[in-house]
Amino acid sequence: MKHAILAALADEVSKTILDSTITQSKTVDEIIAEKKIPHTTAYRKVEWLLSKQLLLIEKIEKSKINESRFLLARFSNIFIEYREGDIDINAINNKKISEL
Repeated sequence: MKHAILAALADEVSKTILDSTITQSKTVDEIIAEKKIPHTTAYRKVEWLLSKQLLLIEKIEKSKINESRFLLARFSNIFIEYREGDIDINAINNKKISEL
Protein backbone atom coordinates (compact mmCIF):
# COMPACT_ATOMS: atom_id res chain seq x y z
CA MET A 1 0.00 0.00 0.00
CA LYS A 2 2.88 2.37 0.82
CA HIS A 3 4.32 2.10 -2.70
CA ALA A 4 0.89 2.55 -4.27
CA ILE A 5 0.27 5.73 -2.27
CA LEU A 6 3.65 7.18 -3.24
CA ALA A 7 3.15 6.26 -6.91
CA ALA A 8 -0.37 7.75 -6.99
CA LEU A 9 0.73 11.02 -5.42
CA ALA A 10 3.71 11.28 -7.75
CA ASP A 11 1.45 10.90 -10.80
CA GLU A 12 -0.43 14.11 -11.67
CA VAL A 13 -3.46 12.39 -13.22
CA SER A 14 -3.86 9.90 -10.36
CA LYS A 15 -3.51 12.71 -7.83
CA THR A 16 -6.10 14.76 -9.73
CA ILE A 17 -8.56 11.84 -9.70
CA LEU A 18 -8.06 11.31 -5.96
CA ASP A 19 -8.45 15.04 -5.28
CA SER A 20 -11.67 15.12 -7.27
CA THR A 21 -13.23 12.24 -5.32
CA ILE A 22 -12.36 13.11 -1.71
CA THR A 23 -15.49 15.06 -0.81
CA GLN A 24 -18.01 13.63 -3.26
CA SER A 25 -18.24 10.41 -5.24
CA LYS A 26 -18.16 10.85 -9.00
CA THR A 27 -18.32 8.78 -12.14
CA VAL A 28 -15.32 8.59 -14.46
CA ASP A 29 -17.21 10.71 -16.99
CA GLU A 30 -17.81 13.42 -14.37
CA ILE A 31 -14.10 13.41 -13.47
CA ILE A 32 -13.14 13.61 -17.16
CA ALA A 33 -15.45 16.58 -17.74
CA GLU A 34 -14.39 18.39 -14.57
CA LYS A 35 -10.64 17.86 -14.83
CA LYS A 36 -10.21 17.67 -18.64
CA ILE A 37 -8.40 14.31 -18.53
CA PRO A 38 -8.24 12.21 -21.72
CA HIS A 39 -10.73 9.30 -21.63
CA THR A 40 -8.23 6.48 -22.07
CA THR A 41 -5.89 7.90 -19.45
CA ALA A 42 -8.70 8.47 -16.96
CA TYR A 43 -10.10 4.95 -17.28
CA ARG A 44 -6.61 3.39 -17.06
CA LYS A 45 -5.71 5.40 -13.95
CA VAL A 46 -9.07 4.72 -12.29
CA GLU A 47 -8.67 0.97 -12.80
CA TRP A 48 -5.16 1.11 -11.33
CA LEU A 49 -6.36 3.15 -8.32
CA LEU A 50 -9.21 0.68 -7.78
CA SER A 51 -6.83 -2.29 -7.97
CA LYS A 52 -4.62 -0.67 -5.29
CA GLN A 53 -7.69 0.16 -3.17
CA LEU A 54 -6.90 3.87 -3.18
CA LEU A 55 -10.21 4.49 -4.90
CA LEU A 56 -13.40 2.67 -3.88
CA ILE A 57 -16.80 2.24 -5.49
CA GLU A 58 -19.43 3.97 -3.37
CA LYS A 59 -22.39 2.81 -5.45
CA ILE A 60 -23.34 1.45 -8.84
CA GLU A 61 -26.29 2.72 -10.84
CA LYS A 62 -27.52 0.56 -13.70
CA SER A 63 -29.65 1.58 -16.62
CA LYS A 64 -30.76 -0.28 -19.71
CA ILE A 65 -27.80 1.13 -21.63
CA ASN A 66 -24.90 1.25 -19.18
CA GLU A 67 -23.60 1.00 -15.64
CA SER A 68 -22.23 3.98 -13.71
CA ARG A 69 -19.77 3.46 -10.87
CA PHE A 70 -19.52 6.29 -8.37
CA LEU A 71 -15.94 6.49 -7.14
CA LEU A 72 -14.66 7.79 -3.82
CA ALA A 73 -11.11 8.33 -2.61
CA ARG A 74 -10.26 5.97 0.25
CA PHE A 75 -8.24 8.53 2.18
CA SER A 76 -9.02 12.16 2.96
CA ASN A 77 -5.53 13.01 4.25
CA ILE A 78 -2.13 11.41 3.80
CA PHE A 79 0.93 12.32 5.83
CA ILE A 80 4.36 11.22 4.60
CA GLU A 81 7.51 11.41 6.68
CA TYR A 82 10.94 10.56 5.33
CA ARG A 83 13.58 10.06 8.00
CA GLU A 84 17.02 8.49 7.55
CA GLY A 85 15.94 6.27 4.69
CA ASP A 86 12.63 5.23 6.26
CA ILE A 87 9.30 6.34 4.88
CA ASP A 88 6.35 6.52 7.26
CA ILE A 89 2.89 7.04 5.83
CA ASN A 90 -0.14 7.80 7.93
CA ALA A 91 -3.45 8.02 6.14
CA ILE A 92 -6.82 9.10 7.46
CA ASN A 93 -9.76 7.20 6.00
CA ASN A 94 -12.32 9.24 4.15
CA LYS A 95 -15.20 9.77 6.58
CA LYS A 96 -17.65 8.95 3.77
CA ILE A 97 -16.13 5.45 3.56
CA SER A 98 -17.10 4.68 7.16
CA GLU A 99 -20.68 5.66 6.35
CA LEU A 100 -20.95 3.02 3.61
